[in-house]
Amino acid sequence: MPLSSNYTERVPLVTGVITKANEGELMKMLKVLNNDEFLKKDITGVTIKGDETIMLFSRTNKYDILFGTFDEMERKLANYKAFVQYGFKEKVDFDNYKTINLKFTQQVVCTK
Repeated sequence: MPLSSNYTERVPLVTGVITKANEGELMKMLKVLNNDEFLKKDITGVTIKGDETIMLFSRTNKYDILFGTFDEMERKLANYKAFVQYGFKEKVDFDNYKTINLKFTQQVVCTK
């Protein structure tokens, strides 16, 4: 594919342990991220650690997003979006947070 000097697509950087077993779920996640306007702009990286734990990285905030596994992916991403929207509405200083934990589908756990 030739390079374009006129256009650069924003895509997340994917690193870590990518296997045949998690490749399909990773592609599904990347499609979900790409199809959502907010997530497409905010998520800059996906790292899959050796224990199948997924970390996401935000463009606009300094915190790390501990995603857990691919289970209930859409719900976890919806929880993250709701957290960020609530934070903007309440004028939360996101720089105070070190980690946003989305491993649990019923709650978002923040670490300062």
